[in-house]
Amino acid sequence: MSRPLRYLLVAYLIALALARVTIAAPERCDAPSPDRIREAAADAAQWAAANQGGDGTFVYEQDRDGRSLGGYNEVRHAGVTTALYQAAAALDDGALLDHGDRALDWMRAHLGGRDDWQTLTVSGWASLGAGALMLTALEERREIDGSDQRDGLMRSIGRFLVAMQRDDGGFHVGADVATGDPDTDGTSPYYPGEALWALARLDALFPDDGFGDAARRAAHFIAGKRDDVEDVRFPPLNDHWASYGFAEMGKRERLDDDVVEYARPVSFRFDLLIRSEAQRDAGALYALTHGPARRAAALGTWVEGQAALGRLAGEDDRLSGLEEEITDRAACGAAVLVDRQNDDGPTSTHGAWFVGGVTRMDDQQHAISGLLAVADLLEARGNGR
Repeated sequence: MSRPLRYLLVAYLIALALARVTIAAPERCDAPSPDRIREAAADAAQWAAANQGGDGTFVYEQDRDGRSLGGYNEVRHAGVTTALYQAAAALDDGALLDHGDRALDWMRAHLGGRDDWQTLTVSGWASLGAGALMLTALEERREIDGSDQRDGLMRSIGRFLVAMQRDDGGFHVGADVATGDPDTDGTSPYYPGEALWALARLDALFPDDGFGDAARRAAHFIAGKRDDVEDVRFPPLNDHWASYGFAEMGKRERLDDDVVEYARPVSFRFDLLIRSEAQRDAGALYALTHGPARRAAALGTWVEGQAALGRLAGEDDRLSGLEEEITDRAACGAAVLVDRQNDDGPTSTHGAWFVGGVTRMDDQQHAISGLLAVADLLEARGNGR
């Protein structure tokens, strides 16, 4: 063999070796049973219950010894409340429902507004994300018992979201409650998706109130403009909130072609992200080549988003053929979450996910929601649905 050919062969073998430990690495993601996945979600929900204070708030950050590290965030509070209601419904757990209601009471004690809207307000500031996720929490609560006693509040928060919507279908990030003036400079990559999901669900409840028009405009903005506005480096953005919104609108055949076509590459993005984490857990060598583990607040959102798109693919013929693959990848992410969940230490840390010795309330929030969604998908598949 000539020297150039030997060099070429060596280069080829090196390339194969690098691929084997990076993009073509093996994956550790055998999906547990739906019951095991729900058990992990239940343990995470119990973490939230065990770490809720008398005022309804939760421990924000915590170390492995169970010590609170301080801080708080009203958007994540609303997100954890939403996840608790999802868990209470899925697990038929009245105690979790009570914890969710205590968290909702904290938000209701912090309402502010003007004109015809009110929303969750902290220090005079009404955040779009906090309002949107408070609304999703109320929507989850309504699904549990069908009570209409909070419908007026839900409509009021919905009007706040509509008031924050811009002409291009995007949203201002919030408003000063004292003046009613929106922040016209700030942007957020994920707030539009949160607002889309909340508005789409509100439209399903109150179809004559105009919330569906706002949701459709938001979906078009996300599909056609958001990635450019937010200067997303590798579009499309892995936005689980928007995926929830797409799935909700898909149930009622409200998705236009451009939005469906945008959802397709979003599912590929979630696939890539979940695949990388599953490869990282395949062994020490692969952990070295794939970098540090991502926290559950990230991995959980990828599982949530992929599961939502799995539901959409099962209902929309324009995504025909993707449902099985999407569900498999969401289940792979759930397997990684189950494997990484903490099951030792003090009771206050059981069921949490730690990275660098620290967990945050939204680590449990996103894991709960993602795990419950995957369990439902796998169970539906097993029943032939």
